[in-house]
This record gives sequence, structure tokens and C-alpha cells, in this order.
Amino acid sequence: MENVDGRVYFHVPRASAREIALLSLWHLHPGRMHYYDLVAAVVRHHFSEANARLAVARLRRVFDQDDEGRLRLLLPGMRAADELMASAVRRTRDL
Repeated sequence: MENVDGRVYFHVPRASAREIALLSLWHLHPGRMHYYDLVAAVVRHHFSEANARLAVARLRRVFDQDDEGRLRLLLPGMRAADELMASAVRRTRDL
């Protein structure tokens, strides 16, 4: 994980757009991130905007969206992100 001028990058081998979105919300937890900022975070990881929007849509069961469109990761999403990070650490050690 790397923070460049407030933009976070996840160096996770073979991470999908959905996984990048999940990790972006995980990194900000317990804070909230606006939907459009989350899509932009995924796009920064070299995914298309359409792919990024689809990835966020597929996460809808693991986040809460407030009236202003800001998203906060729920406990099932936290667990999934923790597992993803643990797996990424193991994969990185194997390289």
C-alpha cells in the first residue's frame, strides 16, 4: 500500500477492480468515501470506468450508503478485506 498525495495505491498482485474498491473502503474505515471517489480510486489502478462502476455495484451488500452517497464498509466487508490483505502478504512473500 502506498499513499501519494492523499491517493492510495494497493500493490496487490492480480487484484480485481472489486478487490481494489473493497480495499479502498477498508483503508478509510471507519470513515466514509463518496461513490464517485471510490470509482476514481479503482480507475487509478488501471481499470476502466465501466469496470470500476460494476465493481462498486457488486460490493453493495458489504457497505452502507448514506443520503449523500458516501459509503462505509460493513463488518462482512471488513472481514473480506482483512482476508484479502493477508492473502496478498502471503503472495508477495512467495515472489
